[in-house]
Amino acid sequence: MSTEQQVPVFSLDGGQLSLIRLPKVFQTAVRTDLIKRAVISALTARIQPKGRDPLAGKRTTAE
Repeated sequence: MSTEQQVPVFSLDGGQLSLIRLPKVFQTAVRTDLIKRAVISALTARIQPKGRDPLAGKRTTAE
C-alpha cells in the first residue's frame, strides 16, 4: 500500500487538471498544542506593556 497521498490540482475554472503527490511532511500528525501556543504568542506580541510608574507625581520638590 502506498503511503503517498495524491491530491487534485484545479484550474481557475474549477476543473481538475491533474493529480500531484504530497510530500511526506503532510503525513505528520497535527500538534494542536503547538498551534495554540504560536497563536497566543502572536497575539500577545502585539500588546504593548503598560509602563506605569508607582511613584509618579510623588518625586517632586514642590511643597
